[in-house]
This record gives sequence, C-alpha cells and structure tokens, in this order.
Amino acid sequence: MNPLEFNGIDALRFEEEFASSAKVSGLTALSLEEASKRINLGRYGESFNFSNEENSIYVPIIGKSEIVESIEDLKIKKQNYAQVVIDEAKSQATFVAKFLNLELGKKSLESKKSGMIPKLNKQTLKDVKIIIPDISLQGKLLH
Repeated sequence: MNPLEFNGIDALRFEEEFASSAKVSGLTALSLEEASKRINLGRYGESFNFSNEENSIYVPIIGKSEIVESIEDLKIKKQNYAQVVIDEAKSQATFVAKFLNLELGKKSLESKKSGMIPKLNKQTLKDVKIIIPDISLQGKLLH
C-alpha cells in the first residue's frame, strides 16, 4: 500500500472485510470508476444543475445522507453531491444505490473519506468499492 493512501486502521480493516465478503459471495468487486462512465461533482450556486443522465446515482460527498437515483430526492445542497453515471453494461443504478445504502456500502464510502471534515473527492469516490452480481442476475434480484 502506498503510504500516501493510508486512511487509518479502520480503512485497512474495511479492506479486509470487503475482500472477504466479495470472495465468500463469489460476486464481482469493482471500483465506482470501473462501474461508471463518468463522475460529475456538484457545484456551488442556485443556478447549478446536474445534467440529466440515465442510469445515474447521486452520492453525498459529505455527511451520511442516502444515495439516491433522482435529483428530486437530494436532501442536501447539490454542491455536496457527486453524480455517478453507471455504465449500463456493468450495472443498473438502482442496484449500485441499494448496495451503497447497505451497511457494507456505507463502510465502503466512509473508508474513502478524508480530511478534518470527512469528505469524498472525485478521486476517492472513484476508489469506492462495490460488489455486484452479473447484470442479468441484477435484473432478477431487483424484480
């Protein structure tokens, strides 16, 4: 591990827990960068709006609000979210949002936060890990 990427003992413990969960489940572990087409950060100001992108989730970069799939469901200011456009060939946004709202998903997000006020940035968000089944199984599980 690169010493500059060290985020503390809890983050190391999470990495071990995550690797074990992925291995036991036999499912695919991906970073958000691998699962997405692009990540757009919110901007300050009332005039800012995220582009309307299909198969997107909105991840709070500060705090512990839920990951949502609709701009209308944002609970805090847009500047405090990142829009993650999920690659439909790899996953459905609903599945990724549900995973990140589970305990393991929340730990994955928290393990990448840093700073005096724990926060994600574009690079650390790219490194957030998710566990997903094959795309065809996702559809079955969601229905």
